[in-house]
Amino acid sequence: MQAKGRVSIKKGKFEHFEFSELQTDLALDKRTWRLNSFSARSLGGTVQGSGFFTDRPDKLSFAVESKVQGVPVRGFLSWFDMATNDVTGKIRISGQLDSAGKTGAERKRSLNGVFHLEIEDGVLRRLRVLVRILSLIDISRWFSLEMPDINQEGIRFRRISGDFKVSRGVYSTPNLLVDSDDLRLTGAGTVDGAEGSVDFVVAVRPFPRISSAVSYIPLIGRGLAAIKDSFLVASFRVSGSLDNPIVIPAPLSTLSEFFFGALEIPKSLIGLSGDEKK
Repeated sequence: MQAKGRVSIKKGKFEHFEFSELQTDLALDKRTWRLNSFSARSLGGTVQGSGFFTDRPDKLSFAVESKVQGVPVRGFLSWFDMATNDVTGKIRISGQLDSAGKTGAERKRSLNGVFHLEIEDGVLRRLRVLVRILSLIDISRWFSLEMPDINQEGIRFRRISGDFKVSRGVYSTPNLLVDSDDLRLTGAGTVDGAEGSVDFVVAVRPFPRISSAVSYIPLIGRGLAAIKDSFLVASFRVSGSLDNPIVIPAPLSTLSEFFFGALEIPKSLIGLSGDEKK
């Protein structure tokens, strides 16, 4: 079958994707569906882009270039039959993805592409990795302020952002950033979506709004530097299963300039010990 035309749908649903005001140019040629100038509304946000889908008995393949704006995180994940209660906020994502395979598992493992992700004005709740990281920092020792209870209140953030590359189902980023009044967190590493594993280096600066005129921040432990009532910086290695990750301190000296720039602390201020410098 071959066809070509313009499609308009006032309201509809495709699997888990509910939409309205859909408009797209469509060309169908021997089981390959090509969509151009695609636009639709969903869950209070917008979806735009183009791409193609090939539906054959032995394999489903697709390649898409899209831009999603203003869609709640939970709703966005529901399109892919995924769920989370750990993160709220509105998502903004743009990029390119392609994959092919007979089953969902095969398509997840063969996924490739690049995209930029932002989540705005949300709350982080009960994230296992974050709970373990904060439990390793004795914040009360350095500040009279208290971090919110993640399990009860969560941590409200202005923005989560990062540039991602996907290669055969493995996601990597050099510049993950969480910007909040309670903490600023940066990270770089990989997440294997098919295997459910993670390998990340993370740096945390609690209470980033607190600052004072200092010229030196002494190292007080492996991966931890602080001055009472002033800066506190901690770095960690996160690895293993996403469901039960291992979190251990990592030397501050291994962090790239991106980490210190994102934390708004000059690396030259950190008083690294001999072991850290090595």
